[in-house]
Amino acid sequence: MNMSGQGQEWSDSEVHQLRQMWLAKTAEGKDEFSTSAMSRALGRSGSSVVGKAHRIGLPGRPNPSKPRGDKPLVDRRRTERAPKVTLDLAKPPESTPQPQPLPRSVSCCWPLGDPGTKSFRFCDERAVAGKPYCPDHNKLAFIKILHD
Repeated sequence: MNMSGQGQEWSDSEVHQLRQMWLAKTAEGKDEFSTSAMSRALGRSGSSVVGKAHRIGLPGRPNPSKPRGDKPLVDRRRTERAPKVTLDLAKPPESTPQPQPLPRSVSCCWPLGDPGTKSFRFCDERAVAGKPYCPDHNKLAFIKILHD
């Protein structure tokens, strides 16, 4: 079954079958075939089926995701507001804050461990001003060239 429908012309028999399914009603007066059932039967996408139905002038169908006129609308808007939460920034937090690593621009960026493992991390010691590494890793990364 080709669901793409890209560039495929509709045959006369497909249009006839679409028209019959689109207009078919149950004894209760409801649509007998859903758009997805028609698209499966015709081997086309739902959008293709709906588009063709509208192009050949078939009547529109109610959208199942939108409320119908026979059901009363329920107002789902919130009538009460949640209580306002304020933080007293003058008081220290009740839990002890965990030490945070220094920002990348201030801490050493020397990689430690295998990047593919959970234990991988960066050195995080204080970096030398203007350099990406701490004093120890700076010595490893930057070698002074002696001129003769």
